[in-house]
Amino acid sequence: MEKSQRHNLKNILILSLTAILILIFACAEEVTPPASVSHPPEWMYSDAENFHGKKVEASGSESCKSCHGASFEGGTSGVSCSKCHGIYPHPPEWTIPDHPQSHGKYLDDGGGSIQECRACHGENLDGGTSGIACSDCHGSHEDDD
Repeated sequence: MEKSQRHNLKNILILSLTAILILIFACAEEVTPPASVSHPPEWMYSDAENFHGKKVEASGSESCKSCHGASFEGGTSGVSCSKCHGIYPHPPEWTIPDHPQSHGKYLDDGGGSIQECRACHGENLDGGTSGIACSDCHGSHEDDD
């Protein structure tokens, strides 16, 4: 083999190894995943047609579990419903008066505020996107935030 052929072969080998090393190291690092395309941009706006509260109310929350976990604590998405909702989903005892997990007890113990309720039950607590007004069960009420 001639000297120039060996030199060319050596250069090709060096370039090939360099390219392989670059590919290995470039692909070895975890990169930031792309933004979620699971939800439309208006998903978090309560006045939007595609507001998540409306969708969950219409079709239930079962499909949410695949990303947000069986107990809605984040799952693979890393986003828990309680991040914004304090206590969601509400426990079954939420509407039972005098139960330790009732909404009244939760509010009395300082676990949340009426302001959190407005996100789903409306600014005037007249139903909002949930369709359940406080007055449905409590009659008229004074707002004492």
